[in-house]
Amino acid sequence: MLPRLLSVFTLSLSLVFASSLTAIAQIKDAVSTTEEIDILAIAGIVLDADPEVLLDGLEEPPADRELPEGFLNPPSGVPANAEVVDAFAIPVDELDGALGSFSHAFDTDGAVIEGLLSAGVINYIVVEAEITERELDEFEDGASGGLDTGDAGLTGTVDRVDVSGQDAVLITVELEDAGIFGAVQVIALPVGNTLVIGTVVVADVGEVDADGVYDLAEALTLAGVTHLEAVAEAAS
Repeated sequence: MLPRLLSVFTLSLSLVFASSLTAIAQIKDAVSTTEEIDILAIAGIVLDADPEVLLDGLEEPPADRELPEGFLNPPSGVPANAEVVDAFAIPVDELDGALGSFSHAFDTDGAVIEGLLSAGVINYIVVEAEITERELDEFEDGASGGLDTGDAGLTGTVDRVDVSGQDAVLITVELEDAGIFGAVQVIALPVGNTLVIGTVVVADVGEVDADGVYDLAEALTLAGVTHLEAVAEAAS
């Protein structure tokens, strides 16, 4: 039943991204458990950075030392669960108005993150101007529409959460099928003109603690923000 679980995950989350990214993709003339970081200060650094140099820097993933415990870059260069993480890659040619988009997939250490299957992904979407509250609202609305899959074994919610003092959109998807349980937590956090999206997927026999998966997703998202800060400083 694991292949079915994977197929439902990839379908549902692909729909979420397809719906919600429509709003972000059209940004052109916008107004400008984890250790907390100063998101607003980092946003200022990002906005001051040269966009082309910023994009060049974001093409490389965070190093293992920058990642939360339990996550690592795939040693072979190919993610262990490529069939899952490929669903979270966001092609830039589908984002009209975006300057660039990069997706970095990470393997997990089974001694830290338990489960039959687990993976992490950080996406960066860089647009022309600062992402506003209105545009985050549109992202949230799009994500809500994308969760309407009609699958009886799948439940999904979209909420606003506070991540280090900054509003973010949280997408939660949970699935149960023939004794296999899964949870996906997606956190979309605007940082200046860049949307940082941290995603964690965990599936196992027996119930999966969605709150625990959230903690992992928050830590991965903030690691993505810290990496963005370092890249932006070098691009200023």
